[in-house]
Amino acid sequence: MKARKRPYRSRRRVEIYFVLYLTALMLLLLDQRGTEINPDDDLVWQLLETNFSLQAEKNLLSCTMIQEEEGVRVVAIDSANTIFMQGNVSNISYDYDLKDLRRGESIRIGDAAGDAVDNFRSTPDSATGSSLFYWRPALDDLSSTLIKVSVTARATPTIPPRLTSLKHRRQLENIIKAGAQIEARTEFEISINFLPSNPIALNPINDDSLSANEGPATVIIQGPEVTINQSAPGALSLSPQRATIYAVPFAYWENRFFVGGIDLLSGLAEQPQLTVSGAADAEGLAEIVSVEQDHLLIRGRLPALGDMRVQVRIQREADGKIALSSFDVQPQDLQPPDLPARMYPGVEYLINPRFPALVGQETRAVLQEKGGRERYVSTQGQEFFFSPQEQDVGSDLLLLRFINGRKIDEQVQLRVQDFPAPEIAEIIPQGGQKVIVTTRAYGIRAGRNRVTLQITGNGQQARERHGEYEYQPDDYMHIQVFEVTPRDAGQAFTFGVRAANSKASSKERQWQGQ
Repeated sequence: MKARKRPYRSRRRVEIYFVLYLTALMLLLLDQRGTEINPDDDLVWQLLETNFSLQAEKNLLSCTMIQEEEGVRVVAIDSANTIFMQGNVSNISYDYDLKDLRRGESIRIGDAAGDAVDNFRSTPDSATGSSLFYWRPALDDLSSTLIKVSVTARATPTIPPRLTSLKHRRQLENIIKAGAQIEARTEFEISINFLPSNPIALNPINDDSLSANEGPATVIIQGPEVTINQSAPGALSLSPQRATIYAVPFAYWENRFFVGGIDLLSGLAEQPQLTVSGAADAEGLAEIVSVEQDHLLIRGRLPALGDMRVQVRIQREADGKIALSSFDVQPQDLQPPDLPARMYPGVEYLINPRFPALVGQETRAVLQEKGGRERYVSTQGQEFFFSPQEQDVGSDLLLLRFINGRKIDEQVQLRVQDFPAPEIAEIIPQGGQKVIVTTRAYGIRAGRNRVTLQITGNGQQARERHGEYEYQPDDYMHIQVFEVTPRDAGQAFTFGVRAANSKASSKERQWQGQ
């Protein structure tokens, strides 16, 4: 990995470039709008608004219903969706606009107060900033339709931690205090498919007293496969929102079990029972954190090693029937941190801990000496810049990654070494009485790392061709060109030469006149 080539006053330069960028951006916006703009407002919207985004877990929720003699039966339904958010924000709230494309009717719900309209409602998750949307079809409306759901989230922006300019931070603080809010949007659809009476025979329902829902059944309805997540009316069902959850070690996760044929607030014979198996150590845990009318909310933490299975058992008081269901939590492969192969003193390097996207998790990266002294702490696990010092040469620094306060992998070692010694790149004759010597030296400081030639034998003190000096920043390389002539023209033109600077010198190379 290549280092960032701005060893001196790099942060100041970043801020200057940032101001120049904003100036150009404001001029462009002024030209487009034809009106004056407030640079403070423009700074907020350009810097913060683009940092806020929404993502729906599913683009389509489907429901299939069949008309039977006893009434309408829901044979397949995907009844929940999660809206995830990313960005530096707080005080987030969601609004859902639902438009029935067949009827042309619209309704709106919001989860700021746990709003519910008809068969639609949403619930905020303050821990992760996400929103859970769930719905049920209207069984008195026997028609197919498509519902378009537009989601709008509003939130208070927070100042990005990498903005180091005190002036800009104060500008943002004043605007945020004045009540500034930013918005993000996403969409998904609900497809309702109503079929005529008994188009085909469905798979028989197991009506034993113990129904274990290890996975969804599959039936064929007019050709395509449909996943059944809900049993027939009266049957007790228990289904996880996600059959498998992928998480990194020590990360917190959550999942829900949706039920059918029971009201969990009034119809249970006993409290739901939860069992965790497969966890390789005591770090893995799971618990039921809330019981609602139609679902259970489960939260937990993945262990340091291996996966785990979470099983829930419920029993209906009316007839004693039991339902069991489970889901798996499996470890997600972690990418190694993005680090330089080696580090030199005085050079600023970009170090990326490369944490995966973890909503609502505490991530931290620590760069420390082997003795334990911390040199840099990235409190949000973000990438950061670090410049080793001269006293670090020959030592090792360690990078450690933490999730929710626990070290997730082995520490990574970074070696700090000095720049290579100068070297004689080539010696080329130029006529019988002149030799051109080209040298290479390494470092970030031109004055300290440029070389002089040390000559022995029949060679005069070299004359440097200053106009041919070249610095190659990608390799921190200083290239110099010298002329060497005989000290005594009557003697054989032979000499030894070394390239030396304030830190080291090269091996001596010999020149035998031709």
